[in-house]
Amino acid sequence: TCFDDKLWIDRNAIDGPIYLFGGRRHNPETGNACIGLTRIDEDGNTIWNRYYDIPNRRYEEKPYGAIATDDDGILAWVDLYGVGVWLIKLDSLGNMEWDLIIETATEGAYDLYQTRDEGYLVFTNSIAGSTYGSVTPCHPATNILDGMLVKVSKDGSIEWNKCYGGTGIERFYTGIETGDGYLVAGTSFTDDGDDHFDHDIWLLRLNYDGDTIWSRLYGGTGNEEPIRVFQ
Repeated sequence: TCFDDKLWIDRNAIDGPIYLFGGRRHNPETGNACIGLTRIDEDGNTIWNRYYDIPNRRYEEKPYGAIATDDDGILAWVDLYGVGVWLIKLDSLGNMEWDLIIETATEGAYDLYQTRDEGYLVFTNSIAGSTYGSVTPCHPATNILDGMLVKVSKDGSIEWNKCYGGTGIERFYTGIETGDGYLVAGTSFTDDGDDHFDHDIWLLRLNYDGDTIWSRLYGGTGNEEPIRVFQ
């Protein structure tokens, strides 16, 4: 029983024996609105169904994606519109190990990445100048929207977060860990010289503390967006 007709299928590289679909559902045990996930095998047979009650039901939520973790578990994330992102860490049987709400005053996160220390990178964005309970605020409000990188430990606590951007609109979409830090991809709105502002692809090379090593823009007179980065 779903609240809408949208199913969610992981858009990341969950492969091997893990297949998931989910959406906004009705918890048959509590009667509450919740997030539901179903794990199936390669033949489409149900392995398990699980329901995860939304921590504060005033949120408008949308299941967005998941990644397979190195411990045979799953880290799923849910967009909380206008609030931030809800992370749900599950074991291989779908039992919740921990959850975390990251408040960014935006639509949620675009991507997750598991790091070599078994922690996670959350690629999200933040309205600049706002104050949040769980993360450090971004730059002054003149910046409009900044890209935000949040480093989460393997037990679900925030280790650090940093904001990146100028005086316009910047967004983070995805990234990877490199041999000595991270490579992050996003967009930045720039003046194309023809009385128009378009967004270019924006790459940042960061060290493990999140400090910028270099920052580059790529694009022409139209709009460009990154989808994936690879080393």
